[in-house]
Amino acid sequence: MDHEYIHLPSGSTTRLGTIGITKHAASSLGDIVFIELPSPSTVLTAGDPVGTVESVKSASEIISPVSGVVVEVNQALADKPGLLTVETAEEVGEGGGWICRVEVTGEDGEVGEGLMGAEEYEAYKRGEGH
Repeated sequence: MDHEYIHLPSGSTTRLGTIGITKHAASSLGDIVFIELPSPSTVLTAGDPVGTVESVKSASEIISPVSGVVVEVNQALADKPGLLTVETAEEVGEGGGWICRVEVTGEDGEVGEGLMGAEEYEAYKRGEGH
């Protein structure tokens, strides 16, 4: 899947980011029936799978947009995988579909390297014919 996000609070000195899937991904997947979540303390490498999401349409790996260590997992998704579509990049919060929170590792200049902002992502989707 190429439609994951990481929300890093702007202006914050924290390196704690929230990973989830975009609204585009959620609508493409349809009804989600299962999600494999990472375990707390899992070490992630940018570009590697962080979990799997299965819907009535397909199964896709969730790719980590950054390197880091999982510090919190949204356990509500284990019982109600459909919550993954409730809150997405534009609506990050406590009650919805975020997957995990990650303490981002690497040098300051590496955080965000290769990531797209909202405008770049919209252009990317248009380029895919979505």
